[in-house]
Amino acid sequence: MLKEVLVADDSGSAILSLWGFNEGNDLSAGMVIKIEDGWAKEWQGKVQLSLGRSGKYEHLDDDGSVPSITEIGASKESTIFEE
Repeated sequence: MLKEVLVADDSGSAILSLWGFNEGNDLSAGMVIKIEDGWAKEWQGKVQLSLGRSGKYEHLDDDGSVPSITEIGASKESTIFEE
């Protein structure tokens, strides 16, 4: 199962592709995460992120240092897409 999540920071946004059953079910709009051992590539003119086999993400507490969704121009609605 493929789940695509829009992730963003003050430098821009990209789609994070997550493969696997229940992968990404714990994510929601506005959540702060840290991605480790992931990789990025350009696909159809846009940056796409993946965790690959060894990558992972973890939830971080929002200490106010990460811009809010409205500050980075992302949608206020859920940004999780499933295929």
